[in-house]
Amino acid sequence: MSEREPVLQALALSYGQSLDEKSPQFLLKPDHVLTPTFSDDGLLTAISIEPRSRRDLTHVSKLARSEFDSVLATLTSVKSLGAMEEEVGGKTRSGWRVHIIARYHSAYLETEELMGYGEPSPIESAQIYYLHPVTGVPKIRRDEDPGEADSLLCLDGEYYRAPKSAFIKLRSKPTERQTLELAGPIVACSPDEVLFKRALGAVQQRRFAVARLTLQTLVNTYPDSEYSGKAKQLLADPEIAACGEGWHNPINCDGAGATAPQN
Repeated sequence: MSEREPVLQALALSYGQSLDEKSPQFLLKPDHVLTPTFSDDGLLTAISIEPRSRRDLTHVSKLARSEFDSVLATLTSVKSLGAMEEEVGGKTRSGWRVHIIARYHSAYLETEELMGYGEPSPIESAQIYYLHPVTGVPKIRRDEDPGEADSLLCLDGEYYRAPKSAFIKLRSKPTERQTLELAGPIVACSPDEVLFKRALGAVQQRRFAVARLTLQTLVNTYPDSEYSGKAKQLLADPEIAACGEGWHNPINCDGAGATAPQN
């Protein structure tokens, strides 16, 4: 059963008519937009909340945490995320932004929080990826563990976030066509995207030298990639940057790159 019309009607009741009839998009005052994404058979697969204009140095678009919580409550009434279970992979910092992934029973919620604006931190952007049946042939790297929990899985050219249950099912027939409960699609599978995701994984594991090398490889190999700009931004992070190349460096910088204290 298609969810498209009921979801669009519910969103229109809360946020007014869509800004675009062909590509549904709803205005969240003052300057954010909400965009639902549907599968070919009408399932709601994702919702994004993004600034209406591109980031710049003179204006930062943000939603106060109370505003964001109100939006999230409305979206939960449209399609439930289920109970919140845990954060996935820790928090990833990029400049003044912190990227957080939370797993819910029926979806993943990814948020970009802004540091330096007091507590609780305001939200710059957010994405909800709902779990739904996806059929295809998975593509697993040789160095990837199919038993890893809450990882990204490439299926028919698209990356999906896969819960542990999907990987457990995948173990028996890792190269055959299957139907799995996945969230997404998130991005297209591509070499530059793979490098960026590997670098983020290294950051989460506090392997900053590995992250720096991976990001530099991405910038050098795919200079025109959309991920190249993101990689350059991460390379300026003092924890990742080589000595003297970040926006600031620790006093004990010795040429080996900034390192974070070990727990």
